[in-house]
Amino acid sequence: MEGLILVDSRDQIVFHNAAAAEACAWWRGGRSEALVQPRKSASFALPHTIRQQASLLLQRFRTQLSQPLPDPPLPIKTLEAICRHPSIKGLQATLTVIAPPDQAIPPHIRIRISRISKSEKSLPLHLLTPAEFRSAHLASDGLRNEDIATHLGVSVNTVRAHLCAVFDKLCIHHRGELVSHFE
Repeated sequence: MEGLILVDSRDQIVFHNAAAAEACAWWRGGRSEALVQPRKSASFALPHTIRQQASLLLQRFRTQLSQPLPDPPLPIKTLEAICRHPSIKGLQATLTVIAPPDQAIPPHIRIRISRISKSEKSLPLHLLTPAEFRSAHLASDGLRNEDIATHLGVSVNTVRAHLCAVFDKLCIHHRGELVSHFE
C-alpha cells in the first residue's frame, strides 16, 4: 500500500495513484474503510493531518527561501517531514518538498504513504494489486483460505493464487512472516 501523491504550491492534488486512494482510506477509517471497493467516481481527498503537515512543510520552505543567501550560496536543503498515523502502528506519510533548482516552477510536495515494519524498512506493499492486498491482510488476521474466499466472493484457487503472488512479491515464505507486515 505505498501510495504516491503530488500536491502543488496552491495545495491542489495534481497526481495520486490507486495505492494512494487505498492508503488514504486506511488513514481515515482503518481496515473497514480500506477493504471497501473504492468507487470510480469518488473524489480523492487527503486526510486532514497529512494536508496540514503538507501546508506546514510548504511554509517552512518559503521561509527558507526568504532568508538572505550566504556568499558563496549553499544548496537549499531538502525539506522532509514524517507524519505517523495516531492509532495504526507502522502507517506513515513521508512528505518531501520538490523544487527543481534553476527552474521557474513552484515547489510541490511529494507524499508517500506506506507501512513500516518493526525493522523500520519500507515494505514493497505497493507492488501488490488491491485483490492481493486484501487477501494478504485477511490471511494475516488468521483467516483460512476458504474463509478469505467467502469474504471476498472469489474461489479458493483465486485466494491461493493471490497469496502465492504476495509471497513472491514480498519475498516471504509462510503466513507467520505475513503477520509482521500487517501489524
